[in-house]
Amino acid sequence: MKDMDNVLGVVLMEQLAQGNKCDGWKPQALQAAMEHLNSSLGLNLAKENIKNRPGAWKKYHGIVKDIQFENIGFHWDEERKMIIITHAELPAWNAYVKGNPEAKFMKNKEIRNWDDIVMLCGRDRAIGEGVETFDEAADGI
Repeated sequence: MKDMDNVLGVVLMEQLAQGNKCDGWKPQALQAAMEHLNSSLGLNLAKENIKNRPGAWKKYHGIVKDIQFENIGFHWDEERKMIIITHAELPAWNAYVKGNPEAKFMKNKEIRNWDDIVMLCGRDRAIGEGVETFDEAADGI
């Protein structure tokens, strides 16, 4: 999976540079990524497989950004590209995972293609002061 993620990140960065992403990936971007992965890694993926992976990356990005912007008792190590959980931080991590079970696998796990994830997914998520949730925005209508 790591090789696939790295190769997919490179291909999608190329597709991004070519303007093949707007609100989502254009069909030609998914086609190019599928063909490249299948030929270079000997896989038999469909476009749907390609389309789903950036969705997972968006989840990872959201989790890490939440951790970076909230003081929740543990942190993201930018240099090592991982959420570092020490023994002392384990209770805070366990409490976080109860509310965010999709984060469980990220404990002390390097995300080698993090820089690609930031470039590919970072623009899709608003963060910081003044950001509204969906419910807050809907109440304002």
